[in-house]
Amino acid sequence: MQYDFNSCPSRYGTNSTKWDGMAGGFGAECKYPLWIADMDFVSPPEVVKALQERVAHGVFGYSITPDSYLEAIVEWEKTRHNFAIEKDWILFSPGVVPGVYWSVNLFTQPGDKVMVLTPVYNPFFAAIKNQGRTLVECPLQRDERGHYGVDLDLFARTIRENDVKVFILCSPHNPVGRVWTKAEIDRMVDICVENGVLIVSDEIHQDIVFEGYEHLPTASTSQKALENTITITAATKTFNLAGLQNSILIVPDKVRREKIQKYASEQLDIMGGNLLGYVAVEAAYRHGGQWLDELIAVIEQNYRLLCDYIAKMPKLNVTPMEATYLAWVDMNGLGLDDDELDAFLKKECLIAANMGRVYGPNGKGFVRFNIGCQRDMLTEALESLLAAYNKRFT
Repeated sequence: MQYDFNSCPSRYGTNSTKWDGMAGGFGAECKYPLWIADMDFVSPPEVVKALQERVAHGVFGYSITPDSYLEAIVEWEKTRHNFAIEKDWILFSPGVVPGVYWSVNLFTQPGDKVMVLTPVYNPFFAAIKNQGRTLVECPLQRDERGHYGVDLDLFARTIRENDVKVFILCSPHNPVGRVWTKAEIDRMVDICVENGVLIVSDEIHQDIVFEGYEHLPTASTSQKALENTITITAATKTFNLAGLQNSILIVPDKVRREKIQKYASEQLDIMGGNLLGYVAVEAAYRHGGQWLDELIAVIEQNYRLLCDYIAKMPKLNVTPMEATYLAWVDMNGLGLDDDELDAFLKKECLIAANMGRVYGPNGKGFVRFNIGCQRDMLTEALESLLAAYNKRFT
C-alpha cells in the first residue's frame, strides 16, 4: 500500500469526542472506542499538506467560496459516482444533520408527516420531532441471512395512509450497511413522486462502498429523481474531516435551492463555509482517490476480521455489510435486555459502542460497532469481547 493505515498518533488529549469523550459517555473502564462514526486514520497527506500551506499564510479572515472547490465537487461526483451536477446546484451546510433539519423545516409544516426507514441514523428522529413534525417509521425487513431490504408495498402504503410529505433516505444505509440497488431506488422514487413526497437523501457514506457494490446517488437515477431529491453529502466521513464542518447540499430544483439559500442567509446568517474546510475538501477530492481505494480495502479486511471473531460466538450474528465502516451486530441471542447488554459491553468487554435501540424499536438487541480503526486495536477489542463472551455464555 502507498499509504499507512496501521498507525495513528494518540488522540487522547486532543479534545477528541471519540477518545477523550469516551469515559464521560461510557465509563472510565472502557478501553476500546468503537462508537461515534469517526475513523482512527490520518487523513490523506495531500490534505494535510494543503492545510499546512494555507495555515502558513497566517491570515484567516472572512473568505468567499472558491470556484475551484465547487469544481472539485462536480468532478468527484462525476468520476466516482457518474452523477452529473452543476456548480450552481451546490450549497454549503456546516453538517449533514443541519442540512436535514433545514430540509424538514423548509419543506414541511408543523404536524406534517416525515418518513424514515428504521433502524436508521438517530439524528433523523430529532430533526423531525424537534421541529414539531410527526415521525413515521417504515421498518426495513430482515431475512434469515440478516440481509435488510425495503418492503416496497409497505413503503407505498405507509406513505399513502399517513399523507407523508418528506422521505429521508439514508444511502448507503447507516446502520445496516446496505447499498440500495437501482431497482429499489427507482421504485421508491416512483412512489414518492406519485404521492408528492420530497426525497431528502443523506449520502455521506457514498464513497465507502465494498467491492462488488456500486453506490447510485438517488438523484442520478432518473430525471424525476433529479427533480424531486435534495442530496446531502460530504467528504468528512470519507477522509476523516468531520471537525472541519463542511457538508454539501446538491439541489437541482431552483425554487427549493433559492428557498434554502434565503433561509441560510436571512434566518441563520450563514453566508459560507469554514476556510480550512474548503481547502481540505478540495484537496481530498482532487488527490484522495488512491487513498480512498486503499482505505476501502482496509475496512473490508477489518470486516472480515470481525466476522471471523463473531463466528466464534454462535449467539451473535453480523449483518452482511456492503458499505460504510459501521458494522451492525445482532446480539439478541445473548438473552440480555438492552440495559444488561449495554452493561456487558462497557463493564465486561470494556468496549464503547452504540446500542441499536437508539436507531428505532427494531434495533433492540443490536449493536453498532465502528471498525474504522487500526487492525491491532480492533483485534484487541474483539479479543476482549470473545473473552467476556466465553466467560459469561459458554
